[in-house]
Amino acid sequence: MNGNVGSLGAFTNTGSTVNGTVYQGDQVAIDAYAAFVSEYNALALVQCDVNLTGQPLAGQTLTPGVYCFDAAVTETGGTLTLDAQGDPNAIWIFQIGTLGTGALTGTGFSVSCKTAASRVPTTCFGGSPRPRP
Repeated sequence: MNGNVGSLGAFTNTGSTVNGTVYQGDQVAIDAYAAFVSEYNALALVQCDVNLTGQPLAGQTLTPGVYCFDAAVTETGGTLTLDAQGDPNAIWIFQIGTLGTGALTGTGFSVSCKTAASRVPTTCFGGSPRPRP
């Protein structure tokens, strides 16, 4: 794991290497959790643009928007491409499951992102989540 880890309660490492700081029950962990809950609640209110329940993500190219799944999603192989279409502030929101349950899991599955300038896949995850305007 590259990055910091926070836990409100006990933190048990089952053998993973953590390249960062472990914040356990301190103010940093409490503040991070409060920020997470605030963002989660805000994103939960955003209306779905496209319901992809039952559709495989592999092989699809998605433009910015809100994509919903009624339940957990499992992918096995293939690539999902997120295409910003030239917008450096593009946002994709994936709402998976209901009432806070659900997950996106997979094996041999990858996400590729395209930038405006090069149209070449680049790293695309970073920053902090926010509701779209």
